[in-house]
Amino acid sequence: MAKTLPHLSGMRQWVYTAKTMHYTWQTIVKASTIQQARALGYREAKAIMGNHARIHSDDIKPLS
Repeated sequence: MAKTLPHLSGMRQWVYTAKTMHYTWQTIVKASTIQQARALGYREAKAIMGNHARIHSDDIKPLS
C-alpha cells in the first residue's frame, strides 16, 4: 500500500474536458468528489477560454 500525504488524503485526480462549438480543452484537477472536480474544471476552463465562452458540454473522468 502506498503512503499518502495527510493533506492529500481523499484527493483524487480527475480529467475534465470542456467542449465549445469549435474547441476542446482538457485539464487535470484534484478533488475529493466528482462534483468538486467538475466545479474546479469549469472554473479553470472559463478562466482560460474567457467568461463569454459557451461551453456546450463537459465530461469528467477519473485519472487512472
